[in-house]
Amino acid sequence: MIKAVLFDLDGTLVNTESLKSLAYFQAIQTVAPGVAGPGEVEKAYRVVVGRARQEVAAYMVDRFGLKPAAREKAKEMGVEHAWQTYPFGYSQLYPYGYSKLVVQLFAEIYNRMLADPELLGNCLCSHTVDLLRYVRQTGRLTALASMSSAGQVEQILALSGLDRQHRFDLVLTREQVSRPKPDPEIYLLAAQRLGQSPGDCLVIEDSTVGVQAGLAAGMRCVGLATPLTAESLHAFAGLPPEWIVDDPQELVEIVGRLLELKGDNGQAYE
Repeated sequence: MIKAVLFDLDGTLVNTESLKSLAYFQAIQTVAPGVAGPGEVEKAYRVVVGRARQEVAAYMVDRFGLKPAAREKAKEMGVEHAWQTYPFGYSQLYPYGYSKLVVQLFAEIYNRMLADPELLGNCLCSHTVDLLRYVRQTGRLTALASMSSAGQVEQILALSGLDRQHRFDLVLTREQVSRPKPDPEIYLLAAQRLGQSPGDCLVIEDSTVGVQAGLAAGMRCVGLATPLTAESLHAFAGLPPEWIVDDPQELVEIVGRLLELKGDNGQAYE
């Protein structure tokens, strides 16, 4: 029986992933003007959407050959250099100073975007908000499991109005875990704090990285396909296509069907 539904935030409840893509484009423009257009940056962002920002920045530095320009910009900004690897499929070493520079610029731009309540209000994913309302009406527990910082999550919830309209039983952010998605840590922690077994939890995610985290936690997952994530979700063999939602208007119906599915013991999910 599914007793708790766990929601991702960025790209799932609020369309902040498109804002992040734009913020990375502007950050890259600051480092190396003209090296890539917004469409090229968005295409690159699709590869790493859902990953920690340090990993995204490291990928962007490599993808667009930003090291020479970033070296000069880092000197101007006084960003120190150290070496660190990032475990997301790329074996080479990345100079953390270069990716740190992109992270710093991205954060400044993105935080300015998040300070605009009108912009955030327009980014609400209405169909996922409808699903959240529906789940709460069924009496099930709800949790928010986001790899954004606590400050950003609080700001997004407040300025988008989500905190006033729909209270979560639990909110987890990146500060509560040591390993980012696709590691299942944040979802396992959510289940533990809600007092539920992972098998009784359903995860709502927009990215393959998030779906991988939910499945690794032993939970059922529904993937909400967006322009940034649809291709990777459909290419991911771990999630049956019937649980990938291409039309957000069908989200409540599809999740409702999943809540009614029968488990191995023959009992229906209520």
